[in-house]
This record gives sequence, structure tokens and C-alpha cells, in this order.
Amino acid sequence: MTVKEDLRPTEAENVALLVTAFKESPAAISIMSLDDWKYLEANDAFLQLTGLQRDEVIGRTSDRVSMWADEYERIRFSEMLILNEWVTGFEAQFKHASGRIVYGALSGKIVDVQGQLMILTLAHDITERRLSEERARHMAYHDGLTELPNRLLFEDRLQVALSSARRRRETAAVMFLDIDHFKQVNDTLSHAAGDELLRTVAADIKNTLRDADTVARIGGDEFAILLPSVASPDHLAEVAERVLEAVRTPRTLLGAKVRTTASIGVACFPLDGMDARTLVKNADTAMYKAKGEGRNGWSLFTSSLGADAQARIALEKELRTAIERSEFELVYQPLVSVDERKLVSMEALIRWQHPERGQVSPDVFLRVAEDCGAIVDIGAWVIDTVCDQIRAWMDAGLNAVPVAVNISGPQFLRGDLVGTVDSALSRTRLHPRFLKIETTEGAIFQDVERAAVIFGELHERGLEITIDDFGTGTSSLTNLQRLPISAVKIDGAFATGSGVQRGRAATASAIIAMAHSIGLRVVAEGIETEDQLAFLRTQRCDEMQGYLQAAPAPAASYAALLGAQRIVA
Repeated sequence: MTVKEDLRPTEAENVALLVTAFKESPAAISIMSLDDWKYLEANDAFLQLTGLQRDEVIGRTSDRVSMWADEYERIRFSEMLILNEWVTGFEAQFKHASGRIVYGALSGKIVDVQGQLMILTLAHDITERRLSEERARHMAYHDGLTELPNRLLFEDRLQVALSSARRRRETAAVMFLDIDHFKQVNDTLSHAAGDELLRTVAADIKNTLRDADTVARIGGDEFAILLPSVASPDHLAEVAERVLEAVRTPRTLLGAKVRTTASIGVACFPLDGMDARTLVKNADTAMYKAKGEGRNGWSLFTSSLGADAQARIALEKELRTAIERSEFELVYQPLVSVDERKLVSMEALIRWQHPERGQVSPDVFLRVAEDCGAIVDIGAWVIDTVCDQIRAWMDAGLNAVPVAVNISGPQFLRGDLVGTVDSALSRTRLHPRFLKIETTEGAIFQDVERAAVIFGELHERGLEITIDDFGTGTSSLTNLQRLPISAVKIDGAFATGSGVQRGRAATASAIIAMAHSIGLRVVAEGIETEDQLAFLRTQRCDEMQGYLQAAPAPAASYAALLGAQRIVA
């Protein structure tokens, strides 16, 4: 007998080895009889995968062992096995005895064991892999903040809904919703408060809809709603009003009470579009129409959205990207002392050079910017640009003077004016006296308490504040004494043509006298003639601004002027 023959395992040892491998295998292994589909044996891994005891498995047929979450999957696996005698990689859901679902990859083969046909199955637990795949799939089709479907999933469901509506000859609807003045929450309370607002609004909207409907967050503070079946116009109106009411729900965000509203645009299939792209576009258009009509409401898309509405909507969209495209520029107009015509300061005026429209009037685009909220970003850009320009003049060795920027009501109410000013001054290393703030009576008295707080903080930093267009509103100098202002501007309407109208001149005289009596300087703007200048001198007006002195001009035009610090009459 050789050494090799001595080491060769006996048949009993082979059997013992196979039994050990069967029992200790990490794969869940089971053996069934093909004749009656009864379990003959199962290893420990099988029992762990199913959570069953041996007596709940051995001797029972496969349909009596409660391990399959879906009976159809058991039948399908059995049929495939009989048909092919070999099945591999069959993924199924198993029901663990504890009630949880286990995902398994199952392989099976019919084998002949001493003339008896048996079914050998092996299963591997792939639950973690499947859950990871599902999480990745969920993230790809859902918004991370609100857990709502995202634009991709919304568009997919819209396509399915339109196909169904087309077959059934039903009406479907798309709603676009935008939270009004959302940026104000971010700017005044914090981005964390803004995120919480989006989460709660998303949940409230979802609760107003049917299970068959879809609400998705498609970006920023915009949501889209899909109604795959609309029974009647009344149903559409009811849903829109319910959604608006849900958004209006008072909320407490980081301790602050907040009330919000929304603007909704609606487009219906097939009336307003036969395809998904057209419906989405028209719902978006209708939403901007709702905003233009005062917000806090909904608008149904119709072909009667005329050229003016379409143009305004287009202008709003273009305004939102004008800064990034460097389409804005600033021009400067000097303010000079009335007695000596010496340069005192400048006012920065914004211009929009549109690549296709050409020069867009500030009267047009600033009003639209205020309505749609873009004025906050535009105002911040103006402050940053002015500070950069003053620093550039200083670095060039010029005697820079203070520059005034205009602040609108929405910038007080929605923006962080003080933070914007602090940031710009710090970045450019400028003394606050070089930046002046101008605003109107109307802007202040939208929220006089907030204006008082903001003006107080700016005044403490050393900024001067001027009230523009004074005399055109309903306030008085007495009211303005509550605010730390330094000057008022008389509206140019008191002077017309080549002379001074007597009635308006009397008004101007009274304003100048009263302003001086409480320590305010007076600036007259819109001055175009020498007669007007002569009148201002008799009334001891402090400063003037207008075409008589100089038209607004680009910053490059003022190099010589700042070097001389004087304008020659």
C-alpha cells in the first residue's frame, strides 16, 4: 500500500465532509423531493434566512412552508425549474418569520440521487444590496429635502398620465406653483428656515391631493402638481384653492411666525397642449400671469394671454439671469453745491443693455424686478459695484466722493440690506461715509418700524440717508423726524420749462425752509435751466442735480472731474 492510498479519504469520510459542508455553508441550502415537493433537508443558513424552525420546514411541501412573500414568485420559480431543470440568479422576496422582508438570489437544479429526482436550491441574502439599489433609485427620482418626486420622476409620470388620458379621452392638468417672496424668508430668517418652509409646504400640499395625483419639487421654491384625471372645471378650481389654502397655513420657523402665499398656473390636456413639454411651458406661463396679477392666487392658461403678458413673463425670466450675463451697468450723475457748484457726491443709476432688446428703460425693468423679487439681487449687485468703483478711483489716486444708491421697498422688506452693505464695505476696505442710501417715502412707509431699525443700524455705521422724491407722498417732515435721515430730495416736478411755476415754487420754498428748521439738507433734482438754479440760490437750497450740471455718464468719464473736485459752470 502506498502513502497516497493511505491519505485517500474513505467513503464515510467523504460523506462526513459533504454533510459538514452542507451544514456550515453560508448559502441557504435546501433539498426537496421532485415527486411531492416536500422538503427533505435544510441547513442552518436556510433556517436563518427564513426564521423558521426545522419542524416548520422538513416534511412539508413548498406551498405549505410560509417563506415566500409573493406566491406568484414561488410558482414561477417552480415552473422554470421543471422546464429547464436548472435556474440561476432568480431574485425573489422571502418573508422572514419575524415579518420583515428578505431579498434573496435563488438558484435551483434537479439532480438524480441514486435514482430519485431531487431539487437542490441555494439562496443568498441580497437584502443590503437591494436596499442600497432602492435608495440610489429613490435619490435619483426624489428631492432630497422634501422627499417629493423630482422633475425627472414628474416628467415620467406626466408622460404616463397623458398616454392614459389620450386613450380614455379624459382631461389631465398640470399646475406650477411658486412660493411668493420665498427669498425674504431665506434672507431675513436663514436658509435653515427656508428649508423648513419648503418641507412643511411640501407635506401640506401632498395632504390636499388624491393618491393618484403627484406633487413634485422641481427646483428652488417651485413645485409642480399633476392631476391625471380632472372631472370638471369645478374640480380644478377646488384643487387649486385647497392647495393655496394649504400654503397659507401659518407656520413657526425657528421660533418666528411666518405666513406665506403662493402663485399657481394651470394648463390642461388637451385644450392647452397635447404634449408634456407644451403643458409644462403653458403652466409656467400661467404662473407668471398669476404673479403679475398680485400673487396669492391661481391663473388658468388661455390663448388670450396676450403679447403684453407674454413679454412681461419673458422679461422677468431674463432679469433673473441679467447679472450673471453682465448685462447691467452703472452710470453716475454728480450732485453739486448750489452756491459754488462744487462736486459734493454722486448718484449711481442702473442701466440694462439687453443683448436683443437694446437699452431697457429703468422705469420698466425696475418695476418688474420689484414685482418678481429680482430687485433684491439687483440691489446687492449695485451696492457691490459702487463700492468696487469707489475703491478703483481711490487706488488710481483720485479724490473720491460719496456715491448714493437707490433702495426700493422690497429691498427693505425682503433683503438683508445691512448685511449687504457691511459685506461690500468690508471687502473693499471703504469708510461707510463713501456710501449713501437713497429711498422714497413710499418705500419707508410700507413698514416704517422695520425701516427705522434698518436706518438706525446704517446710521450707527456712519452712512447718510436721503429721502428721494419728497413731497410726492403723503408723509410729512414731522414723520421723517422719527428716522435718522440727513437730507431730502425735492422732486423735479416743481420746475418745468424754462421758468419756475409760482405755485410749485411756493411748495419748494416751504419744504426747504421746514427741512432746514429741523437740520436737514435739501437737494433739488431735475434742474435743467439757469432760472431754476437762480431760484434755488434765493431759497438757500443746499445741493442740486440735473442736466444743467451733467447728464449721467459712465464711471470712466469722471476721472478728470474727481481729480479737480469741481465742476466749472
